[in-house]
Formats: sequence, structure tokens, C-alpha cells
Amino acid sequence: MKPIFYYIIRLAIFWMLLFFVQRSIFLFYFFTQTSFNLKEFLLSNAYSFAMDLATICYILLPVSFILIILSIKNINFIKRFCNTFIIILFIISNFILISDIGLFAEWGSKLNPKALSYLAYPKEVVASAKATPIFLLLFLFSIQIIPEIFIYRKFIRLNNSFTEQHWLKKLIFFSLFLPLLIIGIRGGIQIFPIDRSWSYFSEKPLLNQAAVNSTWNCLASLVEKEELSKNPYKYMDDSTSKLFFTQLTAATPLDSTSSVFKIAKPNIIIILLEGISGEAVGILNHEIDATPRISALSKEGLLFTNFYSTGFRTEQALAAIVAGFPSQPKTTVIRKFGKFDKMPSLAKDLVSNSYHTSYYYGGNLKFANTEAYLISSGFKKIIGEKDFKFKNFTNWGCFDEELFDFTVKDMSKNPQPFFSIVMTSTSHEPFDKRVKKVFTGNTIKDDYLNVVHYTDESVYQFIEKAKKEKWYQNTIFLIVSDHTHRLPKDRQLYDIERHWIPCLMYGPALKDEFRGKTIDKYTTHVDIPAILLAQLKLQYNKFEWSKNVFNKLENGWAFYTFDEGFGFLNDKSKIIFDHKLNKVIYNDKKNNDIISDSLAIKEGKALMQKLMNDYMNLSN
Repeated sequence: MKPIFYYIIRLAIFWMLLFFVQRSIFLFYFFTQTSFNLKEFLLSNAYSFAMDLATICYILLPVSFILIILSIKNINFIKRFCNTFIIILFIISNFILISDIGLFAEWGSKLNPKALSYLAYPKEVVASAKATPIFLLLFLFSIQIIPEIFIYRKFIRLNNSFTEQHWLKKLIFFSLFLPLLIIGIRGGIQIFPIDRSWSYFSEKPLLNQAAVNSTWNCLASLVEKEELSKNPYKYMDDSTSKLFFTQLTAATPLDSTSSVFKIAKPNIIIILLEGISGEAVGILNHEIDATPRISALSKEGLLFTNFYSTGFRTEQALAAIVAGFPSQPKTTVIRKFGKFDKMPSLAKDLVSNSYHTSYYYGGNLKFANTEAYLISSGFKKIIGEKDFKFKNFTNWGCFDEELFDFTVKDMSKNPQPFFSIVMTSTSHEPFDKRVKKVFTGNTIKDDYLNVVHYTDESVYQFIEKAKKEKWYQNTIFLIVSDHTHRLPKDRQLYDIERHWIPCLMYGPALKDEFRGKTIDKYTTHVDIPAILLAQLKLQYNKFEWSKNVFNKLENGWAFYTFDEGFGFLNDKSKIIFDHKLNKVIYNDKKNNDIISDSLAIKEGKALMQKLMNDYMNLSN
């Protein structure tokens, strides 16, 4: 079996070196635009290894079937076909590379479904390519292809005979080797197969894009469906939708922002609660109180009474909090490579103002591209389930109390001031029955309220333990849900109450005159960047969807989306619009103000149209 084994090894090494050369060319082509050091260069190659290996396994799979034929009968034509096939493959691979270079120079991303869709318009593609340095790219293509063909034909090409090997050895070899190739293609035996997020390690997009294997990325793009070719939510001229948006978000002439922080640069900890509805919070709902600790903390904090989730998934909330970007119907921006790294970042703005940034989660950071997004957004320390020890684990992560116990100690290692997000998970369904049973019924509602009660107690214990740390006195906590759940009142996805969530600002760095007070303006996740940056007296213009609700002259409003529609809320109106039905399915007419309701419908449609235009333009 040695001839077969040695050929496979030679071929794998050849492809690994080819990918290293391609990556180096890609990086150094853009070196003047984004400089990097030797360590970053090496890291880009290290983080590319798994995807390079997966790509090689893809290539070896058809080659293995050719080798099986040759192990039965030595056919020269089959050998020539195999050698030609390999040469064609690396010619195509190098062509993909130079296409990626040209595309990255224009779009800041590699080949994607949107770019491939333009191949249906060759005239326009040729016209667009006129600004591309074609001769330079062809030169780069040539200096790769010529030596690669020589090296392959001289040292690697298939010319051995395998028929003399014992049939049992060949059977055993291929029976073991083919399953290993399948495992290699998916990146291992873990739950989630390999994707682009495995290559993300830097906040510099160039380094991440270089680590994404160009050939693998092209194959993935061919099978991915282009998400949107045109905005499906077009209700008016784009100029009209922008005008409505500008009127809703335009800064007031005077800045009358209430300063609520005692110190100029407090530590900021966002505790992101998994799936806790405002209807489970007694201080808000006054019917069910599954959060007695948050209710008690509210007496010493500043409570947002009309705070709404932008969407219904954790990753949507994360993009809204960090980038100030609302959720989209049917999709999530941080799952879309080539989009999320083009958004602004609260973390990056804070880093540039001397903040240390960190993210703590007791679950799998690979899920929904979370880790890739956090790295791209400038978080310096990212903690997941593999970074600390714990005892109790749900389907989604370790128990909240264990996450908080680790976090409160680890934060002492962070230089001040620091900005941290702590993401809980125990209140995610299926609701773990090992938590304390406070609600004694046997319904799913009781199970939900019990895990909410558990998380509430865990947050309180975290704060109590934090009080013993030196950093506590300089700290602001923002306790807010990522989204709600249909429970406790079995709400539909479009319902206004299905998006109503708790949000509490608390901590010793909060001014005394704001303790026990409420802010009643309509607010959402996307407003958090403006809220925090305004308090730090920093600019937040780049977060165009974000409102500084502490400015007394700023009007409050909330906008959320669901699968086929949106909700728009302000002091005068609350409407829910279903896009498929093309009608308003809920309209809370306050004081029979029909004109205001009509205006709210137009404003909501304008926001939906502007949002999806913005989302699509992130790829351009």
C-alpha cells in the first residue's frame, strides 16, 4: 500500500503548500492598505489550517475513487486523466484566488453568491473589470501556475502501478481512508461542521479573509443561494423612506442629555439575559414576578419601562447592541460573512477610548458565528465553554451561577475601565428541571418561570460577589434580555408583548438622583450604543439607527421585526404590519388619533425599507 499512501501524502502536501502561497499573495497584495506583523501573518496561516485540510479532503475524495479503479486494473488513460484533473483543479483554484483579490479590492470580501450572480451579466462584469489591474492579476496567476505545473509533473504525478498490492490490504486501506475524508470534509466529528467562522481570529478583515480558503469559499458560495437580489419590502421611493428615517433619527439642535454616570469612564457590564420576557418581571408586569431580585434592584437602579427587543434571536440582539443594527426578517446579519464586519462596533469605539473589552458565555461560541463576529467587532477577551471548568450543563451552556462565579473572578484580571458582555443561557428552552422549583405546577409555563427565577437569583448573587471586588465601585451594570419567549402568556411572534423586555441600569457609578427612577421612552437594543457613548461624551453618529434617549429632546420610538412584518411603537401609536397580508393587523388608536396612526404606518414601512436596503448594501 505504500505507493498509494505516498502519492496521497505528496498530493496533500502539494495542495497545502499551494494554499500557503495563495494566502501569502493575497495578504501581501493588500499590505499597503492593511499592514500586519509576522505574528499576524503566522496566525492567519494557523487559523486557515482546518479549512485548508477540509478543502484537500474534498479534492482527495474523487482522486480516491480513481485510485480504487487503478488498484484493480492499471489503465494508463485513467492515470493521465487523474493528472490532468489535478492540474485543472489547481489552475481553477488559482483563478479563484485572483478573482478574490479583484473582488476584495472593490467589495472588501471574497467571492460570494451575490458576486457569482453577476456572471449572468457578462457585459456589465467586463465593464466593472476595467478598473481592475488585469495585467497584474494575470501576472500573479502566471507566476503560480508555471512552477506548480512543473513541480506536480516532476515530483508528484501519478505513474505507479497499484495492482500488485494484495486486495485485502487495499480493501482495508480504502475502507478506513474514505470515512476519514468525510470527517475531514466536515472539519471533524463535532456537532457543527466547518464554516468560515473557524478562520476568524482578528478584528482586521483582511487577516480573516485571507484565512478563509478561497477554493473552499467558492465551493460554498456555489451551493449557497443568494439571499436577496432586490428589497422585498419596498413600499415607497427610497428617497421618501430616507426622509422619514432622517426625521425619526435626526439629532436635535440642542443637546440636553441627562448625565447619569458619576464618573467619566466607568466599567460597563452588560448582563444579557436569555429569553426573559417583560411579562415575567414583577416590577414591570405586576401580575407575575419570577424576578424578585431584579424587581428589588430596580429600587436602586434606573428602570426602562418601554424597552423592546429588536428581534427574537440572541445573535440579532448582539448585532443590535454592538453595532446598533436592527434585526431583519428571516435572517441574521452576523451569520452573513462579508456583511457583519462592515458594521460599526461599540466595542471598537470603546477600545479606542482606553477600554478593555471582553465577552463571557458558558456555551458554544461557534454557534451562529458568534465568535467570528465578536473578534471582528474588537472584543479582546472572548470566553466560552472551553475556557473554564464547570459541573452543570444544559443543551446551551453551563449553569448561569457557574458562569457568573468564573466571570466575577476573571474580571479582576481586566484592566480598568472595561466593557464586558455576560451572556446567560440557563433560561433557554428546554427548561432545565434541576433548578429550584419555586413555581410548583407541572406546566411548561411553570418550568419557564422557574428557570427565569433561577437566572434572576444568579444575577443577584453575581452582583453581591462583585461588591467585594475592587472594580465594583467604578461600575455600571446594564441588565437586559436578548429577546423574549412566547411564555408566560403564550404570545405570538408578532405580538408587541412578545418583544417587551426588562432593561435596568444599576451600579455604584449611577448618580444617586436616578436611583429608583424610570425612563419611559420607547427604546430598543439598537439604542444602547448611543446611550452609552453619549454618557461617555463620545460621538455616536456612525450608529445611525441608535437614539440617545437620555437627551430630553429626543423622541422615543421602538421598531422590531418578525418573519413577515414589523412593529412600530411610539407615544401616540402602536401598530403591527403584516407584509404578506399587506395590512395592519394591530393598531392601538390612542385618543382616536387617526392621523398619527396613518403616519406611524408610513414611518414603520419606511424603517423596514431602509433597514433592508442597508442590509443588502453591506455586501456592496
